[in-house]
Formats: sequence, C-alpha cells, structure tokens
Amino acid sequence: MIVKMTKEHIDEVIDIHIDCFKDSFLTSLDRGVLDCMYNNYLSSELGCAYVYIIPETILGFIVGTVNPSVYYNQLLKKRWLRILGLTLKRVIRNPRILKSIAQRDFSGFFRPNESEESYRRASLDLIAVKPEYRGRGIARNLTEAFLYDLKARGVSEVNLGVAATNVRAKRFYEKMGFEKVRTSVDNYGRESNIYKLTMSV
Repeated sequence: MIVKMTKEHIDEVIDIHIDCFKDSFLTSLDRGVLDCMYNNYLSSELGCAYVYIIPETILGFIVGTVNPSVYYNQLLKKRWLRILGLTLKRVIRNPRILKSIAQRDFSGFFRPNESEESYRRASLDLIAVKPEYRGRGIARNLTEAFLYDLKARGVSEVNLGVAATNVRAKRFYEKMGFEKVRTSVDNYGRESNIYKLTMSV
C-alpha cells in the first residue's frame, strides 16, 4: 500500500536510505542531517514524499519537490543551524568530508527562482526499495503515485539525475517515460545522466 510519508515513517526511511545509498554524500554526513532532510519534505508545501508499506514495515520510499531552488532555499533558511552543527560534528570525526563539501555547488540554493514557470517544474530526488523486495513493481507504483501528485499540483516537467553507471536505474526511468537530456560531470569526474519527463496538465 502506498501512503504519504509521515514523521512516524522517518526512522525506517533513513534506515533504507543508508542501506541503499551507502556511498552517497548525504549518507556520509550524519543520520541527523538525513532526519532534517526527510522532515523537511513533510513540513514544506513544496515537498512530495510517499512510502510503500505493508503492515508495520516500509519496503520503499520516494521523495522530491516542486521548484527545487525555492525548496532548498527554504530548507537552508529554516534548518541551517541544525544542519551546520550536525555536519561540523561529522567533519570533526572524518575531515575528508570537508573536501567533498567544498567541491559541491550550492549556489542555486541561495538564488531561488520564484517565477510562475518554475513552479511547474519538479525534481525526483530519491527513490529506494529494500534490496530483497526489488523487481516486484514497488518502484513503479511509488513513481506513479509521485507523478500523479505532482500533476495534480500543476507540474508539467520532472527532472532527475542518475549515475551514468547505474544501468538498472536508467532502464527503469526510461520505462517510466523519462528521456535523457544531458550528461553532467561532478568534481570527482563521475558522470550523471540528467533525465526529464514532460507531463500534460
């Protein structure tokens, strides 16, 4: 069953995140940072978050946002002190993380685009399914619920990024109707494919 994510789901969602994204930048920071992040999807009117749940167990989740530049600007304004404190604690324990933070481009978060058109664009930020439950249509059902919600809000374009080496994820998004629009390269030389889905509203 697919339901909107609530605060009661967040601990399990973070567990799934850590299990599925072991090598990601966000996972390298702190569980508290993830808690802030997922709570913000719930508290912001721009957030969109669902879980696939069977009695008392979450099998997967999906999160994203309408107008990402405004959403992340709001997140920083509202939770910057907590995120900074948690991140500094993590950096003290593992100074190598500082280099990763320094190489990231956060400029878009400080210059939000508040045009009417920007509210017709959204991002699919993360989708994850417990490994033992993959291949059962859970990701497809989550994505369909997510896109239905966004379409009801007047969104006509959904973007996402996926590692160029993640063949399974790329195949999944293409089956869901996303089209590759470009390739980007991060500061470590890792390639990501940027996908876009256009929806009629």
